[in-house]
Amino acid sequence: MKKIILGFTLCFAIGTVITLNSCKKETTSTTNDSTSAADASNTSTAMNATNDDAANAAGTNASMSGKTSGFELLCGALSTVDSVNGIITITYSGAECTGIVKRLGTVTVTLLNYAQGARWKNAGATLQVAYNNLVVTNILSGASYTLNGTHYITNVTGGLAYQVMNGSMSGTVAHKHVADNFTITFANGQQRTWSVRSTRTFTGSGLLSVRTITLAGDTTVNGETNVEVWGTNSNGEVFASSLIAPIVTNNVCGYYHPVSGEYTHFIANRSVDVLFGVNGTGGAVTIGNCAFGYKVTYTLNGTSKTIVLSYWF
Repeated sequence: MKKIILGFTLCFAIGTVITLNSCKKETTSTTNDSTSAADASNTSTAMNATNDDAANAAGTNASMSGKTSGFELLCGALSTVDSVNGIITITYSGAECTGIVKRLGTVTVTLLNYAQGARWKNAGATLQVAYNNLVVTNILSGASYTLNGTHYITNVTGGLAYQVMNGSMSGTVAHKHVADNFTITFANGQQRTWSVRSTRTFTGSGLLSVRTITLAGDTTVNGETNVEVWGTNSNGEVFASSLIAPIVTNNVCGYYHPVSGEYTHFIANRSVDVLFGVNGTGGAVTIGNCAFGYKVTYTLNGTSKTIVLSYWF
């Protein structure tokens, strides 16, 4: 069985890279809350990789996908299939073949309206992905966090994303992601609550082509457009992240390293702008080269600041 890995991270600085001032003249803040950015980056990585596992599991099971080939094993996980009810249980035992994160726990993937003939390869098919105390550990840093909640993934275009990404099929497959009040609990007991509205698009034209994954936000929250994720951060503050330009990754530079994209993170009466796909000094990447990381621009005590951060692995 060939391994199917569609890992894609936002490397987002959701929750902000810096604890900004509140724009009140009497307020002064110099606290660096960079761990918040690392937490958000790691969590986004795990959520996207796990959702890809769910879509791959459904896409490679003949009874649920509507194709003829048999089920293929996922990387670092064991799966059991209830072909009568259209349910797949993915169990993570802590192993992780990518060497990036390890996961422990289960997710339950249900193809909605399966009994009525829904199949994952068809446009409009929807997967319900339930996270049940999925503990994720960053192998490099040792940081861990627990995911709970439900995601819904809708196949907007029809087709199977893993076939586009492994080069066996050409075309574009789009998935709509929806989640409300999804919780992330960190090792220190801090908890974040997020909601998600995004579209991920998988594009390729064969085995020798550059295959890309694009993420776009597509809702409006508190007057901000193109919002991808919003909720309450670990400090109890309301936030929303708006994608100014879609986040793009490809198979050449690695699906964990965005080559372009920009969003603005709004928190209280402050904001942070994040530009992905920059070199070590924050400038444009030379054509043909991959990015070093992302550039964050913010205001601290009335002064505009910029910091360039590398991708977390």
